[in-house]
Order: sequence, then C-alpha cells, then structure tokens
Amino acid sequence: MLLRVKVLLLLIATFMMRPTAFGQNLSSLAMVLSLGAVYFHMVEQSIIKNVRFTRHIQFVLVVSIIMWVYFFAHAGVQGGMNFEFVIKAAVAHIVILFSFALVLSDERANQKYFRGFIFIMMGFVISYYISVLLTAFVPWESLYLFKINVETYDSTGNTYFPFTILYSFIEMPGLNLPRLLGLFREAGIFQAFLIWAIFSLESYNLNRKWIQTVLFFGVAGTLSTSGLAIYFVALAMRYFFDRRIVKGTVIFLFMFYAAFFAPFIGLNDKSEKLGASVTDRSDATWEGIQLFLENPFGVGMYNMGYNNADQLGINLLSSSYMIGIVGVLLVLTVYFATVFWVEDKAQYLVAVTPLFLTLLISQPVLDAPLFYIMLMAAYKKKPKPGELPLEQRIVWQEPRTPVAGP
Repeated sequence: MLLRVKVLLLLIATFMMRPTAFGQNLSSLAMVLSLGAVYFHMVEQSIIKNVRFTRHIQFVLVVSIIMWVYFFAHAGVQGGMNFEFVIKAAVAHIVILFSFALVLSDERANQKYFRGFIFIMMGFVISYYISVLLTAFVPWESLYLFKINVETYDSTGNTYFPFTILYSFIEMPGLNLPRLLGLFREAGIFQAFLIWAIFSLESYNLNRKWIQTVLFFGVAGTLSTSGLAIYFVALAMRYFFDRRIVKGTVIFLFMFYAAFFAPFIGLNDKSEKLGASVTDRSDATWEGIQLFLENPFGVGMYNMGYNNADQLGINLLSSSYMIGIVGVLLVLTVYFATVFWVEDKAQYLVAVTPLFLTLLISQPVLDAPLFYIMLMAAYKKKPKPGELPLEQRIVWQEPRTPVAGP
C-alpha cells in the first residue's frame, strides 16, 4: 500500500512541475507532494531497512544540485535582474530532484512510476485520436469541455471530449489540423517525452508493437517539426548502436528531407503559415550564441537584459549567454556523463537524445525538473533468453515485511 501511495504522489507531482501546463504556478505543490512521497518512502523503508540511492540516480542528483548552486551563485555575483526567480527555481529543483531521486532508487517504485507515466501519456494520445474520429461526425465545438489555463499561453489548453488537450490548430487549405498538447506547456515539449518513452520501453517490459504505435502516433499528433526530426535522429542512433550502419544512415538522411518537406509540419510549410515564429526562434538562437561569444562567462540565469531578438533564451544555445561556459558544461555533464553509471549505455544515449535535442535547439526547458527526472529511469539490458524479466516479478507487488526469525 505504501508503495502505491508514494508512486501516486510522484505522478501527481509530475504534472504540477515544469514543463507541464500547471508547472508555472504549482511548483510549490509539486514540492509538497514530492516530500509527501519521501515521508511514505521512509516509513516503508524503515520496515525493510533499505534506504539508499542507486548509483546513476545519485550522480544525476549530485550534478544537478551542483548545477543549480552554480546558477544561484553566478546570478548573485552578476547581479541578475530576476535573482528572486533563480532562488525559487533552485529551491524547487533541489527539493523535487532529491525527493524523486530517493524514492526512484527503490527499483519497484521506479518501475511503477515510469510505467505509470508512459501509460498516462498513452491515454492523452488515445483520447486525441478518439476526438479526431468523432469530428468526422460533429464539429470540434460540439466536443469542447473546458479550458486549462497555461500561463503566458493564452490560446492553448482547450480541452475536448473525452480528455483531449490541444495546443492550437494549424490552418491549411481545406484542413484545420489540431496539435496535441497532452498536459504540457507546449506540443514541442510533449513530443520529447513521447520519443523518450518509445526508446525506453524495454526497461519497463512494455516493448510491444501496439504501445510503440500509440506513442509514435502521439508524436505525429503534436505536429512538431522538431519532434519529427528528433524521432528519426534517435531511430538512426539505435540502428547505429545495433551496427546496422546502412539502415541508420538512410534514416538519418531521410530525417533532413522530412524536417524540411513533410506535409503540414515540415519547415517549408510551417514557414509559410508560421513564418514569424520560425524566424523569431532562429534569431533568438543566433543572438544568444553571439552574446555568449562576446562574454563566455555569462551574465546570470534569467538575466534577460537584451531585447534585440524575441524569445531570447528559447533553448540552451540561446540561453548560453546567461549561464556561461561553466553552466553549459554542467548541463552536458548531467546529460551525458550519466551514461557511465547506467547498465545499458546505448539505450540511455538513444532515450535521452530527444530530451537533450529539445533542450538544445527547441524549447526553454533548462529549468524544467521533469527533464532531469527522466534521467533517473532504469536503463537496463534485455534479459537473457529464458530468464524471467525482473519487471514481471515486481510490477505492482506490495513490499513484504521481513519475518522475524525464531
């Protein structure tokens, strides 16, 4: 019972933190729920006497704390104009990541949490396609339920029957294409978690064709150009690691074609309908890089004192002028040095690629705790033939109190 309670608290907290739709306003609630999970974890572990951090989770936690202590100290020294935001973000990250790291070090909790997270995302995808099918008979307006307010995103969050949350519609000649949002801040963020899930299924005994298909159709439903490209990059990497070089190369080359020329979501089509958005993002990226080259040590987290480009800080490249070379190196360390501590290194690199590329070129998720929590998943090798996977033995089992000896 305690196991299920603490996992449920973590799953609720997940959708109260950045980069989810409620993360801008409810990060404090995410901290409270995370600490509640820690309480139940400590009660449970006091029974079975096994409080510990697993190695790779401990590494992610330590580097993340060092990174946020640096962001805090660096912004303070630089005299950042939004220093109070740095304080709040640092506290939220340290509390949330510590809580998740401690609880997810329990292998049973790790299995339940990430399986639950994957199934929740699948629920959003299935709901989306049910809504799309229903619109063959009734208009979208007839399916409207309510609006979820996403701070700074006034036109997003419209929710339709059965529980389909949309980012927006892309208007094309004769078509009005809905963009799946899930319960995240942007459709371009949701795609990163969907792709992560596709390449993490083996660790959670979920590597079935129908699950892969649902998740892939979820990526398609976001209508995200970066999501399309990132998926094929990750797929090509998997083939390279499996030593299928020719197939990986073909897929990698196809990625460039799809990113530019795919109907509706390719850069060519999107630049016609959303030209200002595409231009603003690229301008902000180049502006951030230029400012970084002028001052490699950075001006401080959230110190957005430059207005030559809209959306400055839109991704890691654009944010580099704020956090400086040390901050960039710490980010690279937490994402890529963790590979030395996990069991299945190839699976880890493929799975975190969509998260890192989304951060690098696409979305402002540097301060999103959930991206770092994904690094705490179990990246395990396939069980040997005939060996019963550990996941099948521990999923949704209750912890047993040790029986005292005579």
